[in-house]
Amino acid sequence: MPDHVDDVLAAWRRELPGALTGTSELSKRVLDLARTLSAAMADAVSPFDLSVAEYDILAALRRTPAPRRLTPSQLAAELILSSGGVTKALHALAGRGLIERQLHPADRRRSFILLTPAGESLSEKAVTASASAQHATFTGVASRDTAATTRVLRALMQCLDNGPNLRR
Repeated sequence: MPDHVDDVLAAWRRELPGALTGTSELSKRVLDLARTLSAAMADAVSPFDLSVAEYDILAALRRTPAPRRLTPSQLAAELILSSGGVTKALHALAGRGLIERQLHPADRRRSFILLTPAGESLSEKAVTASASAQHATFTGVASRDTAATTRVLRALMQCLDNGPNLRR
């Protein structure tokens, strides 16, 4: 049964024949799925008064072993955020008492970001809500299909990680 992506691809084939490649459909479907999941996650974390970037920072700190601290650079690299995006989110989280900065003991120019008890509590609630929203997104998809898709996407990402067009 044709869907929105099929309609978009058909329009491109009609309007600009030869422009699409063998991976055009895959790319469009992955982007469409990413938008759907991003919207579900944003909806899930908004009741906690969190942006997606703020949520990502809290979640990254929460999954880090105690004392649950990372440098701003580590957060930016792990979350694929700009330093400006990380700084803005860190200021908002610090203002709410969810994180705090700790100077690096050996290098006063560096700092660590620590999750506070309030941040840990909120992050656990937000992670649970986000996971539920992601699960709900896939309601109706057979578990064997999600498992197969996951395996294929893992293989694709490994190729990108090791290939000539490395991921950023």
